[in-house]
Amino acid sequence: MNFRLTDKLELHLLEEAHTQELFDVTEANRAHLRPYLTFVDHSVTFDDRLTFVREQVEAYEKKLGITFAIFYENQLVGLTGSHEIDQRTKSASIGFWLVASAEGKGIMTLATRRLIDVLFETLQLHRVEIKHA
Repeated sequence: MNFRLTDKLELHLLEEAHTQELFDVTEANRAHLRPYLTFVDHSVTFDDRLTFVREQVEAYEKKLGITFAIFYENQLVGLTGSHEIDQRTKSASIGFWLVASAEGKGIMTLATRRLIDVLFETLQLHRVEIKHA
């Protein structure tokens, strides 16, 4: 499930093929992400990121979560997704992050808007909450 949002912006359902780029961008932006994301200091190796990606793929397959890699100008610049889909209550919370160089361009607004559309329209949820660090 991929979406082209603008000529420069795409969302790709997170998959193992994204792991190296995700690891690289996390490493390069560790100081920027640290104040907001607790995983930064606990996910320090490629295998840590691979485990994360595999967990997100499995969550999607079980309908418990969905995570998109955000690509701007063909480079991974962040993630947006829901890691806590509750099928019983048809609700979810969402989270997201961007690298510093991608901030201030409206990227997260468009990406998260599409995520919310997917959650409500495709997954038929009734409630979505944003959890912010």
